[in-house]
Amino acid sequence: MALQKWCLQNDVPFLSIFLHVDEQTLLDRLIKRGDKNEDPHARMKEDRYYETFKNWCDVVYDYNDKNVEQ
Repeated sequence: MALQKWCLQNDVPFLSIFLHVDEQTLLDRLIKRGDKNEDPHARMKEDRYYETFKNWCDVVYDYNDKNVEQ
């Protein structure tokens, strides 16, 4: 929101995009990725906080059944 405010004050175009993925899909992807430095369940807890930003974004994409290429 601070970035959006700054952009508006400085006449800089701004578009916020939220990529929504349900928790089970996200957890499956995190586990499949296998990052040894990150606990998937801890990451899920952290990511729940960001769900609140979905309501303030200009565009919300639902990526539950899509992969990066799509």
